[in-house]
Amino acid sequence: MTPITGTIEIARPAQDVFDYVVDLKRQGEWQEAIVNVEVETEGPTRVGTHAVQTRRVPGGTRSFPFEITEHDPPRRSSFHVTGGPVQPHGTINLTSLDNGTRTRVDFQIEFAGHGLGVLLMPLVQRDARREVPKNLSALKDQLESSG
Repeated sequence: MTPITGTIEIARPAQDVFDYVVDLKRQGEWQEAIVNVEVETEGPTRVGTHAVQTRRVPGGTRSFPFEITEHDPPRRSSFHVTGGPVQPHGTINLTSLDNGTRTRVDFQIEFAGHGLGVLLMPLVQRDARREVPKNLSALKDQLESSG
């Protein structure tokens, strides 16, 4: 399947953006569908960090276990959902702009359907195409208003 992508520029240094994005407990501040994130691994976010994200989805709420698969501050972070019929994996890349005062955020997510998830893929992708731009805009608003 074709990945879903989004890009936005934020008037904050890359390290500030990275620190906020990898603070898993704060994901609900900029991702509207997130109800809760429960981090299962102690310590700071790193490769191998496990968490469970509870999201609003059609039909109610559902929990999704995920793992951080790449952690390269302040440039890149990746995750992979490890359970359920649809298992997305995504990456956020940060590029420093204007002598470090601004950051370009490039986000990409791909979905793999398993079993019933194969049938759900068109709906999941449709929703993601709607959510990604809104989430990136909310990320920008959160970071620029707190800055």
